[in-house]
Amino acid sequence: MPELGLMGCARAAIPTVGAFCAVSLFVFSRVLCKSSSSPQFLAADLERDQASLKQVELLRAEVYRGQTDVLQALENLRLQVAESKRALPVPVPAHLSNNATLAANATAPPTPTPTVPPVRLPPLPVAAPVTAGPTAAVTMAPLATNLRQGDGPIWDSKVIMIERKAEKQYWYQRQEKNAPIHPAFIKYNSNWPCLWGEEYTGQGSGDGNKWTCGARLIQAPCVVYSFGSNNDMKFELGIHELGLHCEIHIYDPTSPEPRDARRIGARFHKVGLGARDGFQGRFPVKTLKSLMKENGHSHIDILKVDIEDAEHEAIPQIAHEGWPSVGQFLVEVHIRNFANDMSLDKLITLIEKGNLRLFHQEVNWQYGASCCTEYAFIHKDWRPERKKYDMMMAATFVDVPLRDPRQPLPSHLRPPQVRYPAQMPQAVLPRAHGPR
Repeated sequence: MPELGLMGCARAAIPTVGAFCAVSLFVFSRVLCKSSSSPQFLAADLERDQASLKQVELLRAEVYRGQTDVLQALENLRLQVAESKRALPVPVPAHLSNNATLAANATAPPTPTPTVPPVRLPPLPVAAPVTAGPTAAVTMAPLATNLRQGDGPIWDSKVIMIERKAEKQYWYQRQEKNAPIHPAFIKYNSNWPCLWGEEYTGQGSGDGNKWTCGARLIQAPCVVYSFGSNNDMKFELGIHELGLHCEIHIYDPTSPEPRDARRIGARFHKVGLGARDGFQGRFPVKTLKSLMKENGHSHIDILKVDIEDAEHEAIPQIAHEGWPSVGQFLVEVHIRNFANDMSLDKLITLIEKGNLRLFHQEVNWQYGASCCTEYAFIHKDWRPERKKYDMMMAATFVDVPLRDPRQPLPSHLRPPQVRYPAQMPQAVLPRAHGPR
């Protein structure tokens, strides 16, 4: 081994496979060679070792600069594989098996799977042989520069669609600046980050649409409960457009079945959400626990509640029985007592005790200050594939009591007081000098 020299020992130990492998194995081979060499050999090759180490540092720096391009190419490959999977025939869900149209489509000849062109990864830099001497140079192979930078055909059309929807709702919501807003709504802002992509889910703009977090990433089986329809299916159609084949249940005892419900395979139930099974006024209602039991569900991916003030009875009952496994909770909350916001604080606290965190808040300005606001909550441990969540109050929960408005503010929260003198001093102006 000593007669091979330092670089010869490295080539004998393991052949060079790409620049990154060369960098990783160089130090190991150097130590291995030195451990098996005589002191005379080490003294003779000391100068060459120092020059080689300098070249290794240069090579390592080039490899690190190329890592970004390699990761981008791998992400490109992952997205193309995911796109090809979406093009495969999707089996008809069990809850849609009775639909004659879908059954006919299921028996139709399968659509040929489109071929996905192979992705060419950028070549790793390759080091040239290192020669002795301080002027030795390393030649690097050129890196690929034709990688997509986020405007490719795989994701571009979906991003544009999301942006167009958000743009319409953005300017619709901007009109809130001219509407009287209840002061209670500014106390509960969305402080939880949506790590999975916040998206406007619905049709067009205006009331009835909702904001979701990572909804298009939800894995099968997907279950959505929608309480309060008023014959408006903007939200449900938005969920259907995501292509998740969710099992959608619509509940509303005050309106007829929406005309598009059966077209998208949604089930309509002429019953509402209440604090007990029975009647609320003249409308039949059931608890969430009873409805989930009837449908054979133990988990809801998205729970939407827009039941015109009845949430003040339904949500406390859900919290009292124990929250079921819920991934996201979208609710419109109404101000019950215009003079105070104790009822709003009570609902927010009950929801947060179920480990749900507020990631979006939007005032429903269209119906005035005495109406409502839209809140979107997500479980603090949400994952696209998870179907069971711990809804017991976490040890990290902090109970922040709402201050009684009749009590004076603490001194550190009081606005600074500015005292003005009884008579403002007159400004002394300089005497004007005329021409001499």
